[in-house]
Parts: sequence; C-alpha cells; structure tokens
Amino acid sequence: MIALLIVFAGSVLFESTSRIKQAKAEANFLIGISQPNLNEPRQIVMNNEIRKEAEKHSNVKLIFTDAAENSEKQIHDVQKLMEYGIDLLIISLNDSEKLTPIVKEAYKTIPVIVLGRGVTGYDYTMFIGSDNLSIGKIAGKLASDLLAGTAAEIVEIKGAMSSTSEEETSRGFRDYVTRSPSIQIKQEIDGSWQRDKAEDELKRILPFYPEVRLVFAHSDAMALGAYRAITSWGLSNVQIIGIDGLDTVNGGFDLVKQKILSGSVTSPTGAGNRFSMR
Repeated sequence: MIALLIVFAGSVLFESTSRIKQAKAEANFLIGISQPNLNEPRQIVMNNEIRKEAEKHSNVKLIFTDAAENSEKQIHDVQKLMEYGIDLLIISLNDSEKLTPIVKEAYKTIPVIVLGRGVTGYDYTMFIGSDNLSIGKIAGKLASDLLAGTAAEIVEIKGAMSSTSEEETSRGFRDYVTRSPSIQIKQEIDGSWQRDKAEDELKRILPFYPEVRLVFAHSDAMALGAYRAITSWGLSNVQIIGIDGLDTVNGGFDLVKQKILSGSVTSPTGAGNRFSMR
C-alpha cells in the first residue's frame, strides 16, 4: 500500500484515495513529491522546504511519498501519483538508471522537476542539483588543510557506490588530496546514506587500517556514524568530514559545533526558495 501525506494549508493529514480526489478538485495545483528514503535527514529537510514554500499559496496541495530505499516501490509511487492526477512531479531518485523510464513516462503529460541525482537523457522539465565535483574539491581542500602535510590514510564513505553524483564528488575529492604524496585513500565503503550502516561498515574495517587519520563521508548522517565507530574503538586522532551542512539537530552545523565533525561542506537541497508558484 502506498504511504501518502497530503498537506492542507499547513496541516498534515493521512488521507484516503477519496480525500485525495477531493483535494484535486479543490486545488488549482496538486503536486506529487516522490522521495527515495525519508530515513535520510537531507530528504526530510527537502520536504520541509518544499512544504514551507507551498504554504505561501492557498491553491496548492502536496502529496508526499517515501520509497524506503526501494526503486521498485518508487516506480510504483510515481505511477500512483499519476493516477491521482498530479499537475507536477518533484522527484529525488533512489537509483538514476532504474527511475529514468518512469520519469520519462511522467514527463510525457506533466512537468517534472528532478532534485539531486540526475536521470539519463533529457526527459524532464528542470534539474536542480549540486556541483558535486566542486563539493568534492572543497572537501579535498579541507582534508588537506586538516592533515597539514602529515602522512595519513583516508577512508571514504559513499552513499551509493554506483551513483554518478557520488563518482563526481569522489573524483573532485581525490583530485585534490592526491596532490600530496603523503596522503593515501586506503579504502572506500558503502554507507547507503545511513548512519547505522556507515557505523557498522567502518567498525568492520578499522582494525585493518590502524593508520587512518581522516574519514570523508558523503553525508553528515554517515559522518555521525563514522564518529560513533571511531569512538567505539577508542580512537581520538581521526578527523571526520561530512557533506550537507544542514542547520538541524545533528545536522552538519550542529555536529561541527559539538566538535563531533571537523567540518561539513554545504550542499543545498534545491527545494527552498527556488520552488515557487505564481
């Protein structure tokens, strides 16, 4: 069964199909937002930013879906949103390759805004994403500055090993840090964007890399998991860098203030004031 939330003038209600049809009849614009995984803090912030902008317009209603990190479910979610008669689809992809066909199908009849990870081809109305290569280079410079020319090993924690955006971030990071021959990236692990998995995977490999002095995680949530893994091994001389820079509890800003992270590179969600209706 599809999990849906529909927003009416700022209040959030769980809705039946009949109520969604009523919302469609009452609103000038019914917008579907398909998220890949609402266990990821970044996606929650993205939804909140979209909701905040939509609340400025009384004729806009929103339906949110959560694919729970399952591409087949996200395809089904989009199909159901189309059946509800949405006027616009906003989608953040769980897997670019698997979701491209359904995005292409939706684009045949309605505008589609893709956030974060891109699709293959150009069958969408707008793409809003970060400059991942630049973000990687900024993280690389931060890592190099923190290590200050000392000999060091690095572990990199990715969110999705095969993602194009992840590869761009990783390439930017590696292009910068490898300028220093004293720095070596010894291992990369798959954290699946999850704090707990990042913690478990890092715990598993740390005994094999006793010279690790920095961990670079592709999200602040995974960076927090890295901190917990490092702390559990009683290590105190390992720097940790994340990405997102969210201004939330246990977001990047908060974690840096707590001195849990050495730094976080800001990566806007793209769902804030760029999302507007006239």
